[in-house]
Amino acid sequence: MTILRQLLTGTTTLASGSATTTVTLGTALLDTSKAFIVAMAEPGNASPEFGSFTYQILSTTQIRFQRFTATSAPVQNIRWYVAEFSSGITVQRGSLTTSSTPITATITAVDLSKSFIIGSTRSSGSGYNQDDFVELDFQSSTLLRARVNTTATQIATEWQVIEYADCSVQSGRVTSWTTAQTPPVTIASVDTSKTLLLFSYQQNGATASGIGQKLVRGAIASSTTLIFDRDATGSTVELSWFAITFTDATVQRGSTTFGVSDTSLPATITDVDTSRSIPLLTGLDQRHGTANYPTDDHPGISGFIPVFTSSTQLSLTRGFTASNTVGAIANWQVIEFTATIAPTGIAPTGGVGSPTLTLLTQTVAPTGIAATGGVGSPVVTLLNQAIAPTGIAPSGGVGSPLITLAGSQVLTPTGIAPTGGVGTPALIKEIESLLPPSIKDERFLTAEQVFYRITELPLEPLNIYDFDNVDASALPHLTEQFNVTGYRGWLLADTEQKKRNLLKAAIELHRYAGTPWAIKNALTTLGYGDVTIQENPGARFDGEYSFDGSTRFSGKAYGTFRVNLNIGGRSLPPAEIDLIIKLIGEWKNARSHLIEVIFTNFARYDGQIYFNGVYNFGGQPI
Repeated sequence: MTILRQLLTGTTTLASGSATTTVTLGTALLDTSKAFIVAMAEPGNASPEFGSFTYQILSTTQIRFQRFTATSAPVQNIRWYVAEFSSGITVQRGSLTTSSTPITATITAVDLSKSFIIGSTRSSGSGYNQDDFVELDFQSSTLLRARVNTTATQIATEWQVIEYADCSVQSGRVTSWTTAQTPPVTIASVDTSKTLLLFSYQQNGATASGIGQKLVRGAIASSTTLIFDRDATGSTVELSWFAITFTDATVQRGSTTFGVSDTSLPATITDVDTSRSIPLLTGLDQRHGTANYPTDDHPGISGFIPVFTSSTQLSLTRGFTASNTVGAIANWQVIEFTATIAPTGIAPTGGVGSPTLTLLTQTVAPTGIAATGGVGSPVVTLLNQAIAPTGIAPSGGVGSPLITLAGSQVLTPTGIAPTGGVGTPALIKEIESLLPPSIKDERFLTAEQVFYRITELPLEPLNIYDFDNVDASALPHLTEQFNVTGYRGWLLADTEQKKRNLLKAAIELHRYAGTPWAIKNALTTLGYGDVTIQENPGARFDGEYSFDGSTRFSGKAYGTFRVNLNIGGRSLPPAEIDLIIKLIGEWKNARSHLIEVIFTNFARYDGQIYFNGVYNFGGQPI
């Protein structure tokens, strides 16, 4: 997914008598291979050596603007934009010096269906002729090509090749164009609200007089048609174009007509977030429109700087007017990139609080977040998945979508809406990296995010020896570890609580195994109440012994013991009695012999059970 990290913008000046200016960015870039630059100016001079300029990103902290000549150069005002992305984009950049024949630059292989070129040129000379225009296209997936007129003087071109994951690109050429308007250029059907048009061109046969034949504008006339036109003829144009359809950005476009004396006009747009939007022209170097000015070749007549004056308005300003012109036309475009949840929408206590939340491209009103557990009435888009308002909280919410939170606040799963809200989504907190610049690339940044996510994992499930709270599915395995399986107690633990109690007592039972204490506590742990143990009891006359003098009925039977078990008015089935006897056998010592278990306070015969052999005296089926 292509995610905009930041959009930087500002103004600068090529000072009088200066050919170059370098700007230090207010916020450093993380990765120049994920950033590109565009710039616009109002050419105030008819000489290309002064009015044409190139721009490029030099490093993570600097951008440069350059024209051909410094001597006698006037002031040139420039507006620039630098867009940097966290992922989904790769930018290659370089420069070419062209003179006559087409030349190429080798690039790392790109997917041509997702790649396009942004270029800027600076040239020498005192007039805009056929030698001041450069056409850029791809000769192949590994070659960028620059074409110029065969009689061109020296021209410098700064280029950027942008491979953008979340888009599809169509490209083509218009050749041998001599009329005021090209025939319609047919393209595969596109969504015009998501499609951006870029192009560059070369001129053949253009003369110094009259700028109209040299300034071309483009338009997306329909979902399947492109149109290119100019206000005068006289030269032959060769033009390369890119129609870029985004899946994660929106594009608005329009046309503004300037009268003879107009230097600045507004253009109304649909509301955009200006912190992630860029305005462009569709003409030469993304900063020109068209004009019919036959007496001079001054491009400032239709050179514009577009600036946002609000979220719903552009201001278009040109650098030159003349009394004998019919005005100018500016075809403009505004591209708005997608963003994640704004950090101002996260309340410190884990809830949503009162700020408005922007969820990708949908804004949710603050009063709709947590008042009743839902998101009010708007449809909310979470990572391109539209969720209807009634689908937010009827059964716990959205399930487990992945939500990226920018900033420094962590939004806990239960903090979105106290009465149900968005359920328990998996949350990723975007943190400020602590890595040094030398290793701050995508691999280490990803590893840093993974490490941070590990530190945020709940540790409670790992505390398996908290027998009161450990998940019940772990109890059989813990019973094996603590050796209280089978006849040692597990078979008599008929409830989950008895199993937990048995595990809590296991260590002490093993410590005192072979003693009366172990037998007594094993029985009481399993719910058998009052237990007494009588060691070395005297023999009782029960018919087992004959009067042959071998046993004294008043003496002790050493190495034996008797267990008295108060069962609290219960009745015990034979299987349970057998398990009790075997439990005692597990916890007694090897030399001692159990002679009997006496159950007291058992269920009495109440006449409800007949002596038919089906039941024993405990009231249980045989």
